Amino acid sequence: MYNFVPDINPLGTPLKVKNRIRKAIKSLSSYDEPACKQFLNYLERINNIREDHILLGHGSTYLLKNILRVIRAKHVLIPLPIYNRYKILAERLGFEIMPFDDGYYFDKNYSLKGLKNASYKAESILIPNPHPVTGKKIDKDLWGALPLLSMEIKKTIIIDESLIDYTDNPSEANKNTSSDYLLILRTFSTFFGLAGIPFGYAIGSKDVISSIKDDAKWNCRSITHLAYIAAKTALKDRNFKKRTIEFLKNEKAYMADKLRPYGALYVMDTGCNFLLIKVDGDEAALRNELKKRNILIDIYNIDDGLFIRFPIQKHKYNAYFVKALKHLMDKKVG
Repeated sequence: MYNFVPDINPLGTPLKVKNRIRKAIKSLSSYDEPACKQFLNYLERINNIREDHILLGHGSTYLLKNILRVIRAKHVLIPLPIYNRYKILAERLGFEIMPFDDGYYFDKNYSLKGLKNASYKAESILIPNPHPVTGKKIDKDLWGALPLLSMEIKKTIIIDESLIDYTDNPSEANKNTSSDYLLILRTFSTFFGLAGIPFGYAIGSKDVISSIKDDAKWNCRSITHLAYIAAKTALKDRNFKKRTIEFLKNEKAYMADKLRPYGALYVMDTGCNFLLIKVDGDEAALRNELKKRNILIDIYNIDDGLFIRFPIQKHKYNAYFVKALKHLMDKKVG
C-alpha cells in the first residue's frame, strides 16, 4: 500500500537525532529529570518565553485531548475546508466540529472575518497554522489581534502548528502569551519524523498553563528522557530544515513538470509540505481507480472543485503516484 496521507518528513528522522538516541540508550534505566529541565531551558531561550508558559505532553493529540477536557469543550469551531485528520480526532476525542467560513479557501492568509460572529456556536476554536488543506497562514497583523479577540469572546483559541516547520512563515507564539484564552500547539512527530516517540508542547499564558497542569496532574516523568533528548537535538539541527525545504522544492518542481501537459490537472503549491492537485472527474471513480493501484490518499470535494492533497514523499513514491495519475488521465477517469 502506498500511503500518501501522513505528513511525515520525507527525509525521515534527522541523522543527528538517531546518533544522539544511540548514545542515550545507556541511561534507559533512569528517569533522567535533568533532560526535562535542559529541554525546557532550551525552549525558553529559542522562544524567548519563561518555563511557566510551556506545557509538555505526549504529542499534539494528547495535548489537545487534555486541553479540551479541561476547558470542557464539546463543540470546536474549525475553518473550512475541514482537514480529514480533524474529523478522525473529533470521533476519537469526543467533540463535535462546527465548521466556519473564512472566505475564499485559497487566500494566502486568514482574515477570520466570520470568526467573531460564529464563535457563539462553540466552546473552543481550533485554527491550523498553516491550514493542512489550503496552506493558509496567520500573518503578523492577525497574530497581533488574536489575544485581544480571544479575551473579548472569552473562548479558548487553539493554534495548531503541527506543520509550521515546513514553511518559511515564522510563528509569533512568543509574542502571544498575554491571553488566558490562547494556546499554541507544537509536535515533533511530523517535520522531525519522531512519531515513534510521541512528544509535543503547548505555549500559553502562565495562568492557563498552570490551570491545565493542575487539573491533569502533569508530571514530566511520564515522558521518556529519550523524547527530551531527541526533541532538543532536532531543534538544534538547523541544517535539517534547509535540506528538507530544498528537497520539497525539487520534488514539487518535478511533479509540476510531469503533470503540466495534462489540461485536466492543475497543480497548486501551498507553500507547505504538500501540493493540491485539482482534478476534473468523478470523485468515486477517482478513489476507486487509485485504490486499484494501492494508493491511499486524501481527496477533498469542495466548492472550487475536486482536489487531491499530496504530501511530498521520497522521490520513488512521488514518481509512482505521478505515473499512476498520468495513466488515469490518459484513461479520462470519470
